[in-house]
Amino acid sequence: MPTSVAATHGARNWFWLLPGFVALTFLAFSPSLGGVFVFDDYHLPFADPNAAQAPVRFWIGGVRPVLIATYWANFLLSGTRPLSYHVVNLLLHAGAGVLVFFILDRVLEISGLRDGSRRWYALFGSALFLLHPLQTESVDYIAGRSELVAGFFFFAAWLVFLRSFEGEIRAGRALAILVLAGAAVLGKESAICLPAILIATDLFWPRDGVVAQFRRRLKLYIPFVAGGLLGALYILRGLTKGGAGTSAGVSPLSYALTQCKVILIYIRLFLIPVGQNGDWQLPFYHSLATGGAWIYVFLMLALLAVIAWLYRRHRLAAFGLLIFLLMLAPTSSVVPIKDALAERRMYVPIVGLILTAIALALRLHMSAGKLKPIAVGVVACVAFLCWHRSQIWVSDAAFWLDSTIKNPANSRAYYGLGVALMKQQKCAAAIPEFVAARSRDSGNYELVWDLASAYQCNRQPEVAVSLLRSFAAARPSAVSYNQLGYVEASLGHTSQALEAIESALRLDPNNATSLAYRGLAKVALNDYGGADVDFQRALEIEPDNKTARHGLEIIASKQ
Repeated sequence: MPTSVAATHGARNWFWLLPGFVALTFLAFSPSLGGVFVFDDYHLPFADPNAAQAPVRFWIGGVRPVLIATYWANFLLSGTRPLSYHVVNLLLHAGAGVLVFFILDRVLEISGLRDGSRRWYALFGSALFLLHPLQTESVDYIAGRSELVAGFFFFAAWLVFLRSFEGEIRAGRALAILVLAGAAVLGKESAICLPAILIATDLFWPRDGVVAQFRRRLKLYIPFVAGGLLGALYILRGLTKGGAGTSAGVSPLSYALTQCKVILIYIRLFLIPVGQNGDWQLPFYHSLATGGAWIYVFLMLALLAVIAWLYRRHRLAAFGLLIFLLMLAPTSSVVPIKDALAERRMYVPIVGLILTAIALALRLHMSAGKLKPIAVGVVACVAFLCWHRSQIWVSDAAFWLDSTIKNPANSRAYYGLGVALMKQQKCAAAIPEFVAARSRDSGNYELVWDLASAYQCNRQPEVAVSLLRSFAAARPSAVSYNQLGYVEASLGHTSQALEAIESALRLDPNNATSLAYRGLAKVALNDYGGADVDFQRALEIEPDNKTARHGLEIIASKQ
């Protein structure tokens, strides 16, 4: 079919694809619509108490301004009510699904599939992209929107490129691709792999030879190469300086060794989407001999050999596997990231595996009558698994409980579950979770603080005091001694409370909270003059200190 005719026919598909994909998305991910913010959502700009008064640069002054602009729009629309944030995520995902349909359709056409089955395969692949349970972390998780924003513009740029694949890319189209690519990278840095995807597309299906193909792309590839070099330098600078998102203490070699296992886990989750986890906490390998790391290195080398072997025998399958690896490269290569594995990183790369699956289906030479019911069954199955998986993103407690079940060794999961239960005022239930976290990470003294808070909340101040004494001895600070003094005072231990507050003031003589607490202790000892001095000093440092104001009211009532 000529490109112009295909484009016209594809445009007609838009009118039923978009509403259809929106409906499917809202059905499959419907549990998340009633969800709250979880995990890293609390660190996003809209969670800042001063967000409403923040200047424009607060929202779009960082490294991902396109992403943050979408959060800003949500904040202006509904403040910190989660529903609108979830709706935007679902709409972005549905739109990306439509783009994936046209990408698959075009890649299949370029690869030589020109009969009527092509669009059915593209529809199956895009439905798989839309509904696969691996997509839940990107779609249900508000902080996962970085994948959606970057993915949407990434797919749009790739589709514009594919639309003019047979001809020369003129300046206007090259500019459009560059702008879309820039928007993708400003949504998330991992979109920097786009030039590699376009080059791979040219290398796999050159119409008149590779040299001629690249000559027609000069207006695009020259600025792309320059931008890619700048991006690579930026990443390397972040790596050498331990920039945001990198993992301290993990070398590029250790990270690369671990990613050999991670990539194979991603493939397994695509084929058998069970055992998903929102917080894998996968340990890093530090040598080939660690934990059988050499086995995963060998399997990765075997995968590369399979791609090379498939290149001449079944090029579409080889292309799918190659772009899968290229799309993962920014997060699964040698640049260390804090968490070795995160399912949301599969949002874009899953397209490569979908292309490989379609290629293998084409190899079966089955009739459309036999393939359609199989495809419908597969899509229905993944849609149900997607709906089921979406339920763990409804609340903090559900999310962290699932993580503790999937990885009982994960201290952070037990800690997260304890914090979630504390928010629900289920203090007694939170205690064993903090104990479990502490038993798995004995060197983390912050967990002692949280455990003390849980005991205090559960009206067991004696236990809380013992833990706070231990914490203050290990992590002396005005804050730790202030809390110890507060709990001691609640038990009527005035002298012990005063001793703790004096320790706080030795560490920070201008701590308003310490001064206010010492003032209360002096009130209990009937030293009203000394208490008044402490309260006045606290208000000089912190005019809105409620404890000091309340203390002055007590003194006034006594007099």
